[in-house]
Amino acid sequence: MGASANKCLQFVGGGTNESAAAEVRTCAGAPAQQFKLAAVPGNYYTITNVLSGKCLEIAGSGMNDGAIVQQFTCNKNPNQQWIIADASPGTYRLVARHS
Repeated sequence: MGASANKCLQFVGGGTNESAAAEVRTCAGAPAQQFKLAAVPGNYYTITNVLSGKCLEIAGSGMNDGAIVQQFTCNKNPNQQWIIADASPGTYRLVARHS
């Protein structure tokens, strides 16, 4: 997320609520901006927020541009599985498995 702009991913207000939307904020090093990766077969990963223990997902398995990215109880569904791909130098992009 915005490596050159010192921006990090977290959930609205750094909260732990189910379905809290993802947002990009100034990096603070807080647990709300820290994530654990766990390998899933097929070279995918689940991405779990350290503070909430919930997984990063595409809400409702949406397929449209602008679909909501949120945190939700981990359930192993494809909308919670991600490929981590190279982007510009020093950055990565996340691609949801279901899409």
